[in-house]
Formats: sequence, structure tokens, C-alpha cells
Amino acid sequence: MLIQHCDKTWYPLGIAAGYKSIKDAKKRVERSYHGITAKWTKQSVPKKGARALYQAELKSESCSFCGRTPLQFTAVVGRKVRICNHCVDKFHEALHA
Repeated sequence: MLIQHCDKTWYPLGIAAGYKSIKDAKKRVERSYHGITAKWTKQSVPKKGARALYQAELKSESCSFCGRTPLQFTAVVGRKVRICNHCVDKFHEALHA
């Protein structure tokens, strides 16, 4: 589950992920920002549409080889051509097989 903190024009100011449920997200976020969950708005975009929009926006941050987005890897190297830790591991295994 992904939580976005946006300004009044819905520009993302911060993104957090890894929550197991909405209840878990609210509980963990509320610890850091007391009262913030009262300001949450319910999403009006279907999950499939939100995922497509998110992937389109993060295309420049994705791995150039497998297409994983930043929420799917722990490290990435490169500016114009990017490679994630998963692809580096596969390449390393192929070299040493």
C-alpha cells in the first residue's frame, strides 16, 4: 500500500510504502503526524488506474532493463540508463554460472 502526502494542487510532497492495510498505514502515520489521518481523503481513482498513473510518472525512475519501479527495488545505479539491484544480481549470477 502506498501513501502520498500532497499539496493543495495534488502535487506529491512525499511518498511512503510498505503498509499491509489502510488500518496499518493510519496507525503508523498517525504516530509521526498526530491528527493527520483526520485530513485524509478517500481515493476516487480505481486501483488499476492509480497503478497505471503511478508507473507512468515514475518511468524515468524505473529500471531500464526490467521496468521495476522504485517501490520494487532497494538500489538503482545510473542516470540515463538505470539498473536495479535485481538485474545486477541476475547479471552477476549469469557471469559466474
